[in-house]
Amino acid sequence: MTGLVIYSSGGHRVATEDLWWLTERLEQVATRGRSAVNELRHTQSDYRPESWQALMTGCSRWLEDVAGIASALVAYSEQVADQERFRTSLVIGDGLIDDVARVARELTGGGPRSVTVMPHGIERDVPIAQGVAERLARLPETDHPIRVERYPLPDGTHHTEVFISGTREWSLGQERDPFDMHSNLALVAGVPAAASLAARQALVRAGVTPSDPVVFVGHSQGGAVATALAESGRFRTRALITAGAPVGLQPVTGDYPALRIEHTDDPIVALGGTSLQGEQVIVRTDSGEAPWDVAGAHGSETYIDTAKRIDQSPVSVLRTLTADLPRGTEGTAQVFDAVSAPSGDGGAAAGKTSQ
Repeated sequence: MTGLVIYSSGGHRVATEDLWWLTERLEQVATRGRSAVNELRHTQSDYRPESWQALMTGCSRWLEDVAGIASALVAYSEQVADQERFRTSLVIGDGLIDDVARVARELTGGGPRSVTVMPHGIERDVPIAQGVAERLARLPETDHPIRVERYPLPDGTHHTEVFISGTREWSLGQERDPFDMHSNLALVAGVPAAASLAARQALVRAGVTPSDPVVFVGHSQGGAVATALAESGRFRTRALITAGAPVGLQPVTGDYPALRIEHTDDPIVALGGTSLQGEQVIVRTDSGEAPWDVAGAHGSETYIDTAKRIDQSPVSVLRTLTADLPRGTEGTAQVFDAVSAPSGDGGAAAGKTSQ
């Protein structure tokens, strides 16, 4: 398994985890060194050894070297990011997104189907998940593809976390399951999808209000749904975490921490197209599975293993993604299923899926 490759928010820097760590450490050393030299230079002591000036000169030169190396590493990661943006501009033509949306509308009948959401039991005294891996581990089975957890806050609102699983029906020949290929096409094309409408209705059924902060978590198609809802403007998005999701054409524009985990050998990720620049942090690595093991590379368990590496990473841009979320509290969890019917006027309710 290779190391993690980290794309910064906004796509301005791209580097391996080791390079991120080294750059941060060098910058910290330079900052501490400047503080120590400044303290020495302004000390109130009358004692000055004969080598005082040589010491100050040597320290200053050393600090310049350290800062110079750190700056060079940052510049290198910025050049890599520039190359990635140029490559993306060659792959994604101006009319491609419109063409994909047009085809998706034709294949899906022009709009999302009406959706009915059914709750299935409630679990109490559920401890809130910590970190990225624990949140991916909360993803439900596909028989109940939506899980909503609610945690009371001191201000009277509820912190909400919604977990959405992936595609359940891989055929285009049926119209009863909102988590099907029709929704996949719609989500990739940036048009309203029945799966998005189902997840939105589940949040409403769970009692989520516009003032409640919401963390969206999704795998595969569920990641595309999570992105659509997080970006829809209908919710107070607190964070977004996706794994193995075909969301390349769905850049994050909101002011909240967003993490995308992608395996380079996962073909489902590639179906979403080359990533457009957005405010998301992207972490890419190979799955560590055998060659041609598509199911293994895309499986949620494999992504949980990668998420554990992210949680253990010393790189600050990764450690801060979930650092400000609530800790040590308990709440309730409820799972939902959904069925759909052809046609319906729920298009606007499905939420924005693209820019």
